[in-house]
Amino acid sequence: MSVFHTRLVRKESNDGDAVYSVQSFDFSSDHTWEEIAEVTISLKKRAYAFVPGIVWRRERILPPSFWELSESERQLQYEKFWRPRDFGLGRYAQLVSTWSRMFIEQQELPNRWPEVFFEGESAETLTMREFQAPRERYFDALCQKIGLINISMQSGSGFAVVSASLGNVRVFLEYERGLCSFAVGPASETSPLCAVEEIARRFPRVRSMTEGVQRLSLDEQKGLIEEKWADLQVMFSPEHLPETRRWHEAAAAEYTKRFTKPPS
Repeated sequence: MSVFHTRLVRKESNDGDAVYSVQSFDFSSDHTWEEIAEVTISLKKRAYAFVPGIVWRRERILPPSFWELSESERQLQYEKFWRPRDFGLGRYAQLVSTWSRMFIEQQELPNRWPEVFFEGESAETLTMREFQAPRERYFDALCQKIGLINISMQSGSGFAVVSASLGNVRVFLEYERGLCSFAVGPASETSPLCAVEEIARRFPRVRSMTEGVQRLSLDEQKGLIEEKWADLQVMFSPEHLPETRRWHEAAAAEYTKRFTKPPS
């Protein structure tokens, strides 16, 4: 799942043209709305002009014009031009393109869009509203399936964490900026030791692929916890926890080593 918090605020307008501030709170440390780009929409010319802001350029976000291409053209251009330059986050660009075209087709220039982001909800309230569905579908269902208890909840601007424990293991469902993942740790601790995708390396692969990093969907992460619950109880038991910590430290060091440039 992925959620992109983007809105348009009209800055000025004149005779069928309007300049909009493209805003998001996804890139600020305190999750406050900030301008990331600007788009000028002309109803008469039936066109729009886009100017990326500092944040847009820094985050290497694709331009809205990318979404004016056909699917085959997008794929070709992305592989040839954008991917080598490490550009992504195309959903922001898609929203700007879609909304600009919608205003032109409807021949309207609203003061702000979409209205949901102007209803006085705080970033934390929006986060909890977005987190509710994946929590019910994955975490609450897991609690019922294996009997997790001692539920704890933390939340803030742009993030939320819910956890519950049984026996030696505490299970966490973490949410940040629209992305969810499961993690596990000792039942007595309030922070997870490692992500479920990490702990999955200690078991046979979920899929048949033999190489590369194995990315697991939330359904697969939930399924692995259910299937390997007895093994997790042993791994996080007082007797075996020190060995589990050593394994995790070694795995983390090996992962970091991949991205460390050797001294010349």
